[in-house]
Amino acid sequence: MKGKSKATQAMNLFLHGGRPVEVAIKLDLSSVEVENMLQEYWVLNKLDELALVYLEIKNHLDLFLNLFHIMKKNNLINQSDIKTILKYAVDLPSLENKFRNLANTVLDLEIKKNELSVQLVDLAQVINQYQIDLRGYRLPR
Repeated sequence: MKGKSKATQAMNLFLHGGRPVEVAIKLDLSSVEVENMLQEYWVLNKLDELALVYLEIKNHLDLFLNLFHIMKKNNLINQSDIKTILKYAVDLPSLENKFRNLANTVLDLEIKKNELSVQLVDLAQVINQYQIDLRGYRLPR
């Protein structure tokens, strides 16, 4: 590849799996130059939309990669699972609200359960006391 332009050499490196940092080092290019060449490489490979998406998310790429790795770890990298995730993503604010409401309801029910348990223990003691009292008032036969 000697004698070819740096852009051509960069495309060749990308074609063979070269990472941007490798391209920058091997060709002594700035990160901006490599980024532009990578986007050009994507366009040439009919990945135009990827280049546009990258421009929008590049400042948050770590979050998107984290999401991808979580999905991959949980075997959610197929069309059906991704459609399901997208369906729920649209409803996420509503789902979060429902979750909070249900969590509050669970807490309320646990408090009520504890209160009723205390009342049950109190009633059991009252019943026990009445039984003791009744034993003392046995009617003669």
